[in-house]
Amino acid sequence: MTFRHFQSVFRPLVDRAWSAQCRISGVPPNNSTARDRWYREQIRAATDGRIHSTRGISPDNMRLLLNRFTMLSQGGDTAHISGWSDGQNAWFAQLVMDAWQMVNRRGERGAFATWIDAILGDAGFTAQRVAPDRKTSFDAVMGHLAVLAGDMRAIAHFSEADERRLRWQIEQFLRDLDYLTKTSHNWGYVLGIWSQARQLPDRIEEAPAELLWKVLQMLDTHIRRLCKDYIIRPCELPSRAHPHQAPVPKPTITFTSATS
Repeated sequence: MTFRHFQSVFRPLVDRAWSAQCRISGVPPNNSTARDRWYREQIRAATDGRIHSTRGISPDNMRLLLNRFTMLSQGGDTAHISGWSDGQNAWFAQLVMDAWQMVNRRGERGAFATWIDAILGDAGFTAQRVAPDRKTSFDAVMGHLAVLAGDMRAIAHFSEADERRLRWQIEQFLRDLDYLTKTSHNWGYVLGIWSQARQLPDRIEEAPAELLWKVLQMLDTHIRRLCKDYIIRPCELPSRAHPHQAPVPKPTITFTSATS
């Protein structure tokens, strides 16, 4: 994408995103100071602080900005959940942005609306963004988003739901390894290859969320390395080709230890 083409797409997207932000926050659309501060905050957030403007922007950062502002432009439709408190909605709005950013960085493609609809649907939401309850649905959605975003504070807060989600995601990554190497992988494989395996319990069900997140990161790095070696795009892997379309199973997943 050329810079001129990027600007022709990006500028209208920023305008729509700012309009959505104004509807949510109540800030007047003509408040140029607030808009400039918001705009620069979003650019930094989208690129982990690597850039502060679009001058000399790289193709990778173009994609990150387009992904983030596409989501923000839909904020009027997704940033507020009927039935949740203002505080819950504020936390949700921030975490959903962080999670969407990380999903795109991992190469999982798809429309934002489809992605968030699948996550909300797993928690029992209707198409009208109406929460079935205030506690259980919030914990389920936020636990899912916390894992996707890698937000350790949120993971710790929603630990029970997160541990189930992390175990499920680890299983998906092990399936990706099965696909790449044509051999079977389980929790015993993790115990055998991780240099810090002494910190891990023999059973995945006994591992806390913080350790499961480290395992997930390790597996993701290993999978990316194999994809590069085999010239396979991560989005072509079984767990990432159609992300979040299937609901997470409720029962706890059991892996067999290498020592059992």
